[in-house]
Amino acid sequence: MATWEKLATDDDVLTLRSEKLTRAVERSLIFGSVMEAANASAEKAFRHEYYNKTAGIITVHTDFEQGPGYQITVPYTPSVFNAGVQGDARAKDQSINLTIDGLNLRYSAVRLPFQSSGKVQEKYSVLKFLDVAEGSGKRWFPRQIEGSIWTQLNGLSSVVNTSRLTYLNIPNSAGTITDIMGNTVSSTAHDAAHILYAPFDGSITTNAGVAADPTATLSASGLDLIIKELFQDSDEPPEMIDVGGNQRPGVFMFLDYEGMNQLRADPAFQRIFQQTSGAENYLAKMACGRYRELILVEYSHCLMPIANVMQGLICGRNSLQFVKVSGIEPWRGTDDTHDWVKLYALAAMYGAVPTYFQSARKTTWAVRYYVTATS
Repeated sequence: MATWEKLATDDDVLTLRSEKLTRAVERSLIFGSVMEAANASAEKAFRHEYYNKTAGIITVHTDFEQGPGYQITVPYTPSVFNAGVQGDARAKDQSINLTIDGLNLRYSAVRLPFQSSGKVQEKYSVLKFLDVAEGSGKRWFPRQIEGSIWTQLNGLSSVVNTSRLTYLNIPNSAGTITDIMGNTVSSTAHDAAHILYAPFDGSITTNAGVAADPTATLSASGLDLIIKELFQDSDEPPEMIDVGGNQRPGVFMFLDYEGMNQLRADPAFQRIFQQTSGAENYLAKMACGRYRELILVEYSHCLMPIANVMQGLICGRNSLQFVKVSGIEPWRGTDDTHDWVKLYALAAMYGAVPTYFQSARKTTWAVRYYVTATS
């Protein structure tokens, strides 16, 4: 039976190797520029060069670096809408009942194990086994972390395009997802008020209704209705994110390539559509552009709850909580029965959970529209 130990006895060598690997992985994260620190101790949690230090979709915690434990409770209070107390009016008579909801955020560990082909094969190879293993890890871990974040943001416990889950290294059983890095995926993640069905005028209110209507697609008029729902009709509008540069704040809308093509085919969309190349935020800069308050990101890993129905996602500030317990560390396995085989693993500890308040999600909206794909 194998036992595991850290790769190097020289702590400086181990620290340098871990730091270089962690930096390379975190720079590859598409969500790196929309992460913000929960507190001062988390300011340097991520090495992404475009790390958002003001406001982001994802709030990063590093509480476990300070001590042991398997979960933290994140206090969350929604935005307050009140005229305030003016003049000499009694504050006591107009006090706000401040409700603080605790959100449990847990973490788990994931390891990517490797095994060499044997002493002779290692001798034949001009490449070093450890370098090749770490090269694979640099490509694997960004998908793993991105997949955990994306799947939790979506809140779908069952999807039909399972190839997306496979690519993102998300464990599932025929498209059914129950747990990601210690945090449960709820089958009722979005309440009815936070699921919007094309054409967004209230005529369709179910996934089956969208799947049965090929005209239930994205359009400029549909986006106008979405914006009205988010910022005029919602009891709690999403908090917009400052993307810097010459761009005004906005919320991010993730959609697949077919949904983006539906919009591009609409002349009314083209008249209002703007480029975001002047933004400072990396994700906003790389977005397709923006439509009023919506910063449109064409994302190839959008998920489908049923055939012919794609789920896009609108995210405001503080949509997800992420805890980083450790960076990506190399470990070596030793096994007396495999003297001629090298065992090696890369390991990380983290967790992600969507932001809830009183069992409801307030900061994300699921946008469901018709697509030709069935899986």
